Amino acid sequence: MMPAPEAPAPRQIRPETAQEIVRLSELYLDGLMRVTIAQDGKAASLAGILATASIALFGASAGLLLASPLPGRNIVLGAGLLATGLCLFAGAIGAIVAMRPRPFYVAGNYLREWSAPEDLYGDLVAARMTQARIYQEQIDENLAVLDEATGHLHQAMRFIFVAPFAGVTIGVMAYAAS
Repeated sequence: MMPAPEAPAPRQIRPETAQEIVRLSELYLDGLMRVTIAQDGKAASLAGILATASIALFGASAGLLLASPLPGRNIVLGAGLLATGLCLFAGAIGAIVAMRPRPFYVAGNYLREWSAPEDLYGDLVAARMTQARIYQEQIDENLAVLDEATGHLHQAMRFIFVAPFAGVTIGVMAYAAS
């Protein structure tokens, strides 16, 4: 990210400008919260789908591998299904990690942040600009949390992409070995 430009002295900022800066920062924080909630919903859905699919594949694989007698076709299909299930299970873990609880800032403030005499009795523009700086730090931290969760979702998607190839590859290897 680019460093923030130096802010002008509070006396050079008009009160309505300072208020607008704070308002827009609050809107940005609110928007980030909405994006994060939507991302958590996607991660939860993806985790459920992948966990269900992997359990089904594990069950089918166990049924094929434990069938008696063990013809070569059962070993090939069972190994392929097991490999695919493992990839989907790894994707489910990535989605679960993406939606785990994590600290996240919301717009607004509380008295202990505004209880210093310079905030209570000082220049309102300076207090608003201080609040805007606090919001900027919170926005930066929220973006970092969101980027981390997005990385875990991308990892889950890579496992989904690899799953069929892993299944076919392991199946072919099992066929060649049998």
